[in-house]
Amino acid sequence: MLVSDELSHLHAKGELVNRYYNPGNVFDEVHILLTNADQVDPATVGFVVGEAKLHVHALGGSSFFWNLSPRFISRLRGYVQRAVNLIRSIEPALLRSYDVGLHAFIAAQAGRALGVPFVLSLHGNPDLDFRALTPWWPQWRRRAVLSLHRHLERATLRRADVVAAVYTPIVSYAQRLGARDVRVLYNVLNPDIIVQKSSYALHEPPRLLSVGRQHKAKTPEAIIRALAHLDHVSLTLVGMGPLHEHLKQVAQECGIASRVAFVPAIPNYHLVKSLPDYDLFVAHNVYVGVAKAVLEPLLAGLPVIVSKRAGVPNPELDGDWVLSVNNTPDDYAAAIRYLLSDESRRAALGRRAAAYAARYHPRITEQAYADLYQELLSKTQRRLA
Repeated sequence: MLVSDELSHLHAKGELVNRYYNPGNVFDEVHILLTNADQVDPATVGFVVGEAKLHVHALGGSSFFWNLSPRFISRLRGYVQRAVNLIRSIEPALLRSYDVGLHAFIAAQAGRALGVPFVLSLHGNPDLDFRALTPWWPQWRRRAVLSLHRHLERATLRRADVVAAVYTPIVSYAQRLGARDVRVLYNVLNPDIIVQKSSYALHEPPRLLSVGRQHKAKTPEAIIRALAHLDHVSLTLVGMGPLHEHLKQVAQECGIASRVAFVPAIPNYHLVKSLPDYDLFVAHNVYVGVAKAVLEPLLAGLPVIVSKRAGVPNPELDGDWVLSVNNTPDDYAAAIRYLLSDESRRAALGRRAAAYAARYHPRITEQAYADLYQELLSKTQRRLA
């Protein structure tokens, strides 16, 4: 498994879930290669591979991948070759990367060199989520790097035996760049505890929940400001990011700081278990698709309010199982007021959400990935027989 995230950071934030890197316990031994210098004790995060033995290898810093430098190509080649040599010594039966990037490019090169099947799990559309949202001026340097990376994305997607798109809108991007076999396989949620909301009676005061990284693309600022138009409503914000302190200041300025709880991190197990204890889930996200943080409340039957992204089809959120609004304080306030005023509305929306999201149930998605692994491993065995 090739991963760009720091496992220790994900563990500290409580985002890691059981068997995420070994769905269905298909493998007896799992090696995770990190394209960073993170140092993590495999014993503390071993649950991510279920019953398998976990090995973690940190390949070292890769900041050059995001810099314009005359030495970019030579450094890329050296880094990739070193990684491929390590993978060769491991003798893997299958390679998987999580999203496109340097780690995925390494997996593609290793798969080709070793004749090993490679599964690319695609979690976004860089054309829509990054390039389209990054103007050439004044962010010309980052925009140039993003344009350069598109060539590596194309090479990676063309090499993958299967591209597992975690939601529908990114399928066209993968196909456009030459992916051979693209399948929609939703992200695996916490496989061990999904608690269904059973009562839609309001808490006193009513409880709102919003979960997500607090940066420009996902900022809940308009949600916070909406609270100034709503009496006796509380909001819990789970997450961190560069806007964290700014958002606290916004709550102070709006005179609602006492009604907004900022929770930097919470273990995913506890978060999922607590979902039925809230009345509404509210989220803003300019990225295309449906985030894991939204899938979880949908599956739990919690009524969900999400922001629209104009002009971009979003099948997983374009339906009557969510309430879509513009990202303005007035629109959020109106939607929240509309749902809080009628228990039957909340119940109907929550039950439609749960019925729709049943296709995302961890038992289904985990088994889908396990079946995919077994399919590719069987093909390899038949080819070698």
